[in-house]
Amino acid sequence: MARSVNVWTTSESDGTTRDNVPDWLIHFRVQWVDDEGQQHERIEDEYFLLLLNWLRLNHPQKAKDVMEDLAFRIARAKYGVDAGPM
Repeated sequence: MARSVNVWTTSESDGTTRDNVPDWLIHFRVQWVDDEGQQHERIEDEYFLLLLNWLRLNHPQKAKDVMEDLAFRIARAKYGVDAGPM
C-alpha cells in the first residue's frame, strides 16, 4: 500500500459544459511512495464530470458511494438543514 501520500487540488470554471451542465477543471498534483520505496508524482488536469464517469466505469461501487455522499451533502445545503431556524 502506498505511503506518504500527498494530494493538492485547485479548480476553476473555464466555461466547459457537458449537456449544458457546467463542468469544473480540477488541477491535481499527487505524490506518493510505493511498496518498493519508489517515489512517484503525477500532475494532471481533469474535468470533474469526466472523473465521475471514469469512477463509475472503473469502480462502480466506489462511484455509488461517492455520488450518494455528494447527494446527501447537496440535499443538506439545498434544504437548509444546517442553516438553523428558517
